[in-house]
Amino acid sequence: MPSKAKTGAGTLTVNAPNNQSISVPLTVVDSAIGIDTIGGAGFGQGVATDKFGKLFGYNYSAMPGQKMIFWGAGVGADANNDDLSITHNDNLTNIPMTAYVGGVPATINYRGRSTFPGVDQIIITVPPGVTAAAAARRGPGAHGAPTEFTFGCNVSVVFVSGANNTPSNAVSAAITADGSPCKDPNGMLSGEDILSLSGQSEVNLGFITVEEAVSQQTSSSTAAVPVRVPRPLGLGPRAIAATTSNGGAAVFQRYKGSDLKRYFAFEAVSQGGCIVVVEAASQSGITDPAQSTGLRAGAITSKDQAGTVASWPALANAAGLYAPNFPSGYINSAGDAITVSSTAGADVGAFDPTVNFTSPLFSWNELTSLTTVTRSQGVTVTWKDAVPTTDVLIIGGSSNTQVVGLFICVAPAEAGAYTVGSYITDQMPPGQGSLTLVNTTVPVPFTATGLDRAWMAGEVTNSAFPVYN
Repeated sequence: MPSKAKTGAGTLTVNAPNNQSISVPLTVVDSAIGIDTIGGAGFGQGVATDKFGKLFGYNYSAMPGQKMIFWGAGVGADANNDDLSITHNDNLTNIPMTAYVGGVPATINYRGRSTFPGVDQIIITVPPGVTAAAAARRGPGAHGAPTEFTFGCNVSVVFVSGANNTPSNAVSAAITADGSPCKDPNGMLSGEDILSLSGQSEVNLGFITVEEAVSQQTSSSTAAVPVRVPRPLGLGPRAIAATTSNGGAAVFQRYKGSDLKRYFAFEAVSQGGCIVVVEAASQSGITDPAQSTGLRAGAITSKDQAGTVASWPALANAAGLYAPNFPSGYINSAGDAITVSSTAGADVGAFDPTVNFTSPLFSWNELTSLTTVTRSQGVTVTWKDAVPTTDVLIIGGSSNTQVVGLFICVAPAEAGAYTVGSYITDQMPPGQGSLTLVNTTVPVPFTATGLDRAWMAGEVTNSAFPVYN
């Protein structure tokens, strides 16, 4: 885009041989940053290097005070660089820009062209970090914004730039106190685990969730944003019910080892931050960057503390996915212990992990009162009775005929509140949407023949279905 191009509505025309051409409308803004990502999908781990060009990642984390160079495009006009045969490293300080690392503003040292034509660099200084325990005690600061972020494998990074405060794609970065391989407080795999397993040709993973779902919505026809089931965070399927329902999911899948890094950066974010995925509605939902093959388990059943047994039948249209039909009140609100057992199957051996639900169960204070989300203002949520030392996930999204959007934010349970910033909600398309708070127990690892790693978790979800204005 030439630096002299006028901002506002315009038309892009592509001419081809034989007098063929196509024109599409577009809007030109002064700045709209796109950060490159490792998997090339526009979300997940961002492409960031140190001053020597070494790529940051799970085995080489950035640390507070260190400079990170993010690579991408869209910083804005620079007339000195319209001649692509010569590049000038102009620091474009005239373009307003804010960097958020784990929700914390970070110092921007440089914004402008790199030595490669059409490729921009943004250099930031990593702000101070804080341990998970300190983050929980601190809670949200002014306007819900923390002053320090929590270290982790997927610390969120977002840039807001230009006269219209246009947010970039939300990417993630591995950041630790000393640059060592990363680990999230409630994560299931450390950075070292991911690197080790990704060297295998194939990796077999198992996830089991038992869920109590509370919803304010009475119609199952309400549009909701599709999300991987279950996710790396230990989440099960989203339920839509008039009151309260109990359910669960067990999924056993085989991935390429080379896909593992992308898999655990997708829909995963460290405490205090958010990740965003936006795609065209024609994609039929959010595209998973890592494809899998289902693994066959044996006969799966569960037993609650009262001795009630429920079967977990395999789903005919989803290999490796099992879903139970729980009776009403299967999970005791006064506390319960659920054991999921399986005989040996064709691909997965026998197992019998147990997850505990404590009393009282987690609840979202604004569940019945939230009907709209004003995207330009963000949204604040508060909760009570979250399990200590765990995470609370805030999962939201909206869709219309053109675009589908999803965000996931993670807060420490003890904080009791979290504000999803406008630079996150602004990326959601206007339209019908959803907002769900999830409190998941610390994942319980278990072993079974045929699985490289496996976990079970219990969760309580509260879902509302606001309109995003």
